[in-house]
This record gives sequence, structure tokens and C-alpha cells, in this order.
Amino acid sequence: MKSICIAAIAALALAACQQAADTGAPADAASPSPASSEAAVARILAMPVMERCGGDWPGHAAPTANQVIDLGGGAFAVLTDCHPNEEGQAPWKTLHVQGADGVLKSQSLILFNGPEAEFDEGYDWEPSLTSEATWDAAAKEFVWSDTIGPNEGETSTQTRTMRWRWDGSKLAMASAVRVTHATPGAPATGEVAGWPVAGKTDPTPAAVPV
Repeated sequence: MKSICIAAIAALALAACQQAADTGAPADAASPSPASSEAAVARILAMPVMERCGGDWPGHAAPTANQVIDLGGGAFAVLTDCHPNEEGQAPWKTLHVQGADGVLKSQSLILFNGPEAEFDEGYDWEPSLTSEATWDAAAKEFVWSDTIGPNEGETSTQTRTMRWRWDGSKLAMASAVRVTHATPGAPATGEVAGWPVAGKTDPTPAAVPV
């Protein structure tokens, strides 16, 4: 009897592995994205590149790589490639979101440049239609980390890191910080928080229906 049980368990495991092999996904793969995301991706990719990415690349085929992220409750987001800004640079992406209301929206993100006192009015935050945002599945957050510098004759760099969470109806900024590195890869110093800040409202641009 014991050998029969072992054989049955082995057969079940083999069937699960075979099913994963047939679908190209691991046996413990996450649940599929909402069914409506397929139509949303088709709409996004059908947009002119100029409209979708804010720029055009004549002579190049429209990029089609995309990632669908299940936000829960019927909501999802789509990160879609645009062409790289520079030779060899990874493509920046556009972000679209669709909540339970079924309305597909274009979501710009925003860079935290630094304290308001350092810049002309409004330049402490810099909205952008495209970004280098990625999905942190463990934290369930979108993360955009950007390093600038060193400038000519300098060794220091600055890294800005912004995070957003889906709050059930929109993407809300979770945090934004800027740190300085004396040399590339050196320990971070001089951390400045851009969000959350008492008395301020979320600077993230509102999503726009498409």
C-alpha cells in the first residue's frame, strides 16, 4: 500500500511539471493577468509611437515589448517599451493603468530632483511620460531609480528613487528620496526626502484617459 501511495504522489507531481512545461510557466506560477488586459495592450500598441511615447523614431519599427501587472481587484497596469534615448540604453517605458471602472489611462510619473529651495519654482519635481520604472513584486510597488553625474571635473553622483503603490483607484506616491555618493558606488550620504512631506499633496500627475 505504501508503494502505491508513493507512486500516486509521483504521478501527480509529474503531471504538474508536464502542465508547466506545456504552458512555459513554472508549476507555482502566479494567476494570469485580468482578461481585459489583452484588449488594453492591443489598444496601447495600436497608438502612434509619438502619442504613446512622446517622441518618434523614424525608420524604426514601433516597439511592442510590454509587461502586464495584476494590481488586484480587477485592476492592472501595463509597462510598454519605447525606443532608447541613446545608443545602447535600455528602453524607457510608458505606464498605463486600468482600475475596476474599466477606464484605460496613461500614467505619467515624476522625478524628485531635490529640495524646492535648490531650484526655480516647480523644478524640484519633473513629470515625465516615459520612465525607467520597474515593478517590485515583493513590495507591490513601482520603482524608478535614476542616477545622475558625475559632472565634468567632479566625482560625486546623485541617485533619486521614487516609489508608487496602487491605492485601489490610482497610483499614489509611497516615497521619494535623493542621496549623494562621493564617488560612484560609495556609501550614500546627504539623504533628502521629497515624499512624504507634511502639508504637501502627492505631486504625481493624475492619470489621463486614453
